[in-house]
Amino acid sequence: WVESDYQITSVKPTIDCEPRYEDHPVNWNDDNGFFTDFDSRQTVYWSLFAGAFGCNYGNRSIISWYTPGFQAKLWYGAPGQYWYESMEQPGSLDMRHVSDLLKSRPFLSLVPDQSIFSSENPSDGSHYQAARGDGYLFVYNPYGKILSIYMNKISGNSLNCYWYSP
Repeated sequence: WVESDYQITSVKPTIDCEPRYEDHPVNWNDDNGFFTDFDSRQTVYWSLFAGAFGCNYGNRSIISWYTPGFQAKLWYGAPGQYWYESMEQPGSLDMRHVSDLLKSRPFLSLVPDQSIFSSENPSDGSHYQAARGDGYLFVYNPYGKILSIYMNKISGNSLNCYWYSP
């Protein structure tokens, strides 16, 4: 959705406010299992590298304000912990890493660039997402699979590569 929003003229900021919430039932059904910290991170990196100006982190306990003595009526099951305990969930704590990464480079020059891939880009959950900016390229590879990029799309005489594990 973010990628298609980015293609609309005139370009306007898109913020992904409803990504996969950590500890939230997949498709709103407890029987399907629950989104994990990995799922939350994956959505954030996909969204931001696809052109979103921002992305929300969510957790089932937080959106229901699950508190001792108070339980919001949820038709999709009760949360597993109080909202303030969920602030310490792995996905919540991991959001600082994406923030630090984006602040480490000129953010306003960041644009999506899927044309950088010379290898086939999977269309499933192992999908790669790339974005480039002034003097840098970010590539999100959720499962660390081998991929190839067109080096001639990167300018300069030398290249510094870093592995960043969120």
